[in-house]
Amino acid sequence: GGEAGNPSVSGDSAVLGLATSAASAASAPDAWGAAAAETIAEIQSGATALSESQARVLRLEVSLLKSRHVLEARCLQTTSAARQALHKGLADLYYAGYSHAHQQSRLLSEHESTVDLLQRATD
Repeated sequence: GGEAGNPSVSGDSAVLGLATSAASAASAPDAWGAAAAETIAEIQSGATALSESQARVLRLEVSLLKSRHVLEARCLQTTSAARQALHKGLADLYYAGYSHAHQQSRLLSEHESTVDLLQRATD
């Protein structure tokens, strides 16, 4: 006979196998629950990190907009000041040219009689 003929040995191992399967099945939902809780915690942690990152990005965008506004305002002020300086320089240049022409005209009119006499003398 041996063990193959002994129904109690194979029956005991079958009962032992069922008990082990039942214990595994009973602990599986606990393991799944723990895994699910861990996954939920990771998702919540990721959501928190994402929210914090989005808040940082929004703060940076606000800072960039403020900096851009300041830069544009300074550019406008600088452009206005440069235009005023250019207009002043052009006015000074025009006045200097006018003054130079007027001075030459005055000098020529003062010496015109002398130049006429010299011209007549050389003719």
